[in-house]
Amino acid sequence: MPKSSSLCPNSIATSLLLTLPHLVEAGRCPGVCQDISLSCESAYRAGLCPGSLSVRCCPQETPSCASASQQCQSTSLPCTGGRFVSGKCPGDSSVKCCETGGGGGGGSAHILFTVDGVPVKQLDGDSAFFWSHSLQVDADGAPNAYSPNDKGIDYLANAGHPGNWWGIATDSGGRPYVQGSYPKGSHAPCPGFYVSTTSLEDRAYRSSDTRHYANAVELNFIVLPLSSAIRETGAHLGDIAFVYNTNNNKHAFAVYGDEGPGNKIGEGSVALHQALGSNPYNSAGTRVVRGIDSGVVVVVFPGSKIGSGTIPSQEKLTSSGEEVFDKWGGMDRFNKDVMGNL
Repeated sequence: MPKSSSLCPNSIATSLLLTLPHLVEAGRCPGVCQDISLSCESAYRAGLCPGSLSVRCCPQETPSCASASQQCQSTSLPCTGGRFVSGKCPGDSSVKCCETGGGGGGGSAHILFTVDGVPVKQLDGDSAFFWSHSLQVDADGAPNAYSPNDKGIDYLANAGHPGNWWGIATDSGGRPYVQGSYPKGSHAPCPGFYVSTTSLEDRAYRSSDTRHYANAVELNFIVLPLSSAIRETGAHLGDIAFVYNTNNNKHAFAVYGDEGPGNKIGEGSVALHQALGSNPYNSAGTRVVRGIDSGVVVVVFPGSKIGSGTIPSQEKLTSSGEEVFDKWGGMDRFNKDVMGNL
């Protein structure tokens, strides 16, 4: 869903998520399998690539990547059970040779702990940890998340109840803050709505101000269990994560922005779902009702925290994420070591 200057209900409109033409996973094509909307110096050949009818083989000379366990493909797609090798394929630097070598991943991984049946793993000798699971949607921190009349993009019951609010900011007596009216004249992107909270906070603003919290409709963030197991990994609020949707091969960088129940894993902000090509809203665009059922791989990088007592912009998060991810090994290592050990 496109970002809107007005975040409150009745001003949100759904839209289709459009995808740009991209290279797709190849079969036994003497070149590169790609969408026919992309240029090809030779004539396209049909019947040699998997996928839709618009995906065809662009014949190219590939003397170094042509065995049964090799295939030239875009590095935006996973090289499952193998690794990408440069210098063996035609085209630009985004096309590399996927060498599976008959299966098997890269470095060895071990299970750190299990959450609700989901194994959380770590590569031997590495601090990063990862898992593959569903991704439920989290609207917390969004100015339009919750309202007294339950017209927010999330159901009010998900924020608690009078006397025990866990998703809404309150004063010392438990009275919820209301944008614009309590405190009077407070920052109010959605006047009359409650102030929804996240664990990640910006100390430059008061706790009654929506800007004190990570905005779920603007910022990609993940939720991690509030548990000793997570603490022992060395991960802290503000650390960076790489998130990959195996259902459509989209990926995004996110920040560890909220904490949830210790017995659940696999939750991310509204913005993260959209970045991964999934529309979490209902048909009216008024509620977030759907997550991603399976196939979301998350890699968390402990110690990569952005700033201290602040909330990064999405632009800053993405640029910092790319730097951390590339230094760790990038898509080559992700495909070889993470995808090869799921």
